[in-house]
Amino acid sequence: MLVKNKMDFDYPNIFHFFYEIDWRAILPKNWYAFFDNKSVAGLIQVFVGAGLLGKLSQVRDEKKARQDEAIKFVEEIADLLNSALTQLFIIVKGKKYENLPQLDELTGILFKKRMSVRVRSKAILKSDDFWKEYDVLIRQIVYCHSIIDNFYKHNDVKITKEEIREKIINLSILEKTDQFTSMELEIPWKELLVWSEYLWQGSDRLLSLSLKSAIRSGGSFHIPANKRMHSDARHT
Repeated sequence: MLVKNKMDFDYPNIFHFFYEIDWRAILPKNWYAFFDNKSVAGLIQVFVGAGLLGKLSQVRDEKKARQDEAIKFVEEIADLLNSALTQLFIIVKGKKYENLPQLDELTGILFKKRMSVRVRSKAILKSDDFWKEYDVLIRQIVYCHSIIDNFYKHNDVKITKEEIREKIINLSILEKTDQFTSMELEIPWKELLVWSEYLWQGSDRLLSLSLKSAIRSGGSFHIPANKRMHSDARHT
């Protein structure tokens, strides 16, 4: 934390000790002679050095605590996203409609954490990128869940394809399906799998970059403009 006012320093007790001394009563008239004394100069160096070391140690401890908090935060979000995306893949690859309630529960947990993630992203990671990417990801997972649920109820391929094209964050990936999966699935499951893979890659990128930032410096975290999902989001 930057200190804008010198009065904000929490000086070690040794400085309070010096402050309490009545220097006028003990200093000789010839100040130059006093400070030229090697013993006095040595004592001053010791006390000043002790104070600086104490302050450096405090700053180092605060930075380490901030790094630990950032790592814990990212790992917590990673576990939640992994659980939701795993369920999504199980449903899409195996057409496991019976897993929709589990996915619904997991996305509900992610959605309820939006405010907490936003606040902690700003406070711990000093970043707007993290919470914005998180927000896009969970909304996209919710859209996937809703579209699969509708397809289960109505089994209308045409409407489902239209819903996917309306809600998917990046339409271009539907034209590059071979880059995301080699599985042979009928429509609309192929599109849903490509969408799921795209969200997995976005989650992996977000969590990897933020974790590296936390480990490296514990400072502010930013995603390169060309790798942000929220920059091109049509539905946020």
